[in-house]
Order: sequence, then C-alpha cells, then structure tokens
Amino acid sequence: MDTRRDLVIALAVAALGAVILWMTGWIKMGIARDVIGPRAFPYAIGTLLLAGGLVLALRRTRLMNVGGGFTAPDEGTEDTPGHPASAGRVMFIMGLSVAYLAVLMPVGYLIATPPFVALAFVAMGERKVVYSIVIPLIWTVLTYLLFSQLLDVRMPVGPFTPLFRDLGLILL
Repeated sequence: MDTRRDLVIALAVAALGAVILWMTGWIKMGIARDVIGPRAFPYAIGTLLLAGGLVLALRRTRLMNVGGGFTAPDEGTEDTPGHPASAGRVMFIMGLSVAYLAVLMPVGYLIATPPFVALAFVAMGERKVVYSIVIPLIWTVLTYLLFSQLLDVRMPVGPFTPLFRDLGLILL
C-alpha cells in the first residue's frame, strides 16, 4: 500500500491544528470574564488536530520504513460487499454539511437537522425508511434538549423564535 497520500494528509491535519492554535491568539477576550473563556475550545481543537496529525504522520513514516520505500503493509479490512467506500459518498456528505451550515441559522436547528441526518443515513446506505425518519427526529429533539435546556447553549430556532420566547424556552 502506497502511504505518501496518507502522510501528506496527516501533515496537513497537523498544519491545520498549528494554524488554529496560531489564530486562536487573535481571539479577543470579552468584557465579561468567564472561567473557560472564548479561546478554550479553539485551543483544544487545535491541540488535538496538531497532536493527532503528528501521531499519524509518525505512524505512516514508521510503516514506510518497515515496508521499504513508500509502501506499507495493508491494514484494516475490505469494504463491505455491495457497499464499497466511494469518493462520491464522501463528497456528497461534505456538500450536505456545507448546505446544513448555510441553512442552520435561517431555518433553525429543529428544522435543518432532521433532513441533514436522514440524508446522511441514506448516503451511508441505510435502507430502512423507518430508521431514516425516526432516528433523525429523536436525535434532533434529544440533542436540542441536551444543549439548549440542560447545558444552556444558544441554539438557532429560526421561525420558532417567537413561540419559544413566549414559552420561556429562550431568553432572546
């Protein structure tokens, strides 16, 4: 197995982590101080990407030396028969994610998330219609309740804003 592509991707992930860490220093601290601050999450993500990318790059380099040249012994398992991995599937889910981000604020989490999860299920080969409908709905409601009500994370609710404000579910 040729590992040059894997090595380049691992190094790119590490570089992305380094850029995130560097850019996090530009985030201004707000007037109201809190325990965690606005830089904690980007620092954590940058650190994880940098460390993970470097670990993967080191593993690839070590495997290249074992196999000689740019080759390494095959690892992992074969694709599931009838459901091979495909670049088209990956590109579809990436495009779907971009579209999800584009509609999340205008239409809200509760409207945007079920179709996103359902289409991702279908793209990954889920054939049972019931699973592609019921699981996204349950996922959306449970994650909304967890983040918005239990953890006090502001979630976009789109056209439900006046209703949720009247019910006291959001304060904005």
